[in-house]
Amino acid sequence: MGNANNKASSRSLQIIEKIKEIQKAHGSNKILLSEEMKPKQKTNFCKNCNISDPGELLAFVDTTLLGSGKDGVGFCENRIVWRNFAFESFH
Repeated sequence: MGNANNKASSRSLQIIEKIKEIQKAHGSNKILLSEEMKPKQKTNFCKNCNISDPGELLAFVDTTLLGSGKDGVGFCENRIVWRNFAFESFH
């Protein structure tokens, strides 16, 4: 079990590092690591995409006009989730 957790942690770190590279290259304030999200953004996105454990969310691209976090793309360790106001959540 410990080996599986180490692989998961390593994968999470790789995802986070890639997101940091994208942030630096594009200078976007819409690409956020989980700890950079406002609490309301995280709550809105997790609720709209049925993410029961907000700790699962590693990074997020907010596609809302005003930054509410209700729509966007979320990067989790084992999946990518997204929501667009015109469509349902997809996983």
